[in-house]
Amino acid sequence: MPESPRYPSIGTPQTVILDSDHTPVGYKVAVCFAKGDVHHIESVDVVVGKDAVIELSTGGMENFSTWVHSHVVEHNLVGKANIALDAL
Repeated sequence: MPESPRYPSIGTPQTVILDSDHTPVGYKVAVCFAKGDVHHIESVDVVVGKDAVIELSTGGMENFSTWVHSHVVEHNLVGKANIALDAL
């Protein structure tokens, strides 16, 4: 079961990863949480290839959000952010 956030979430863009030819090949999947004045970002680069990026970018927001969420869970980004902010 995915870990629940213990801190307020801050909106974070999922930025495109480009290859050496400036072709989109993936996304930096990220979460951001705040503890007081400190914002902490956890992220992972997910390289899926040009065709998958096209499919994700044209498949609708719900499809993209589901894909992002699956990588947030798979890479335990919320848990890592909780640990980092707990240490402050």
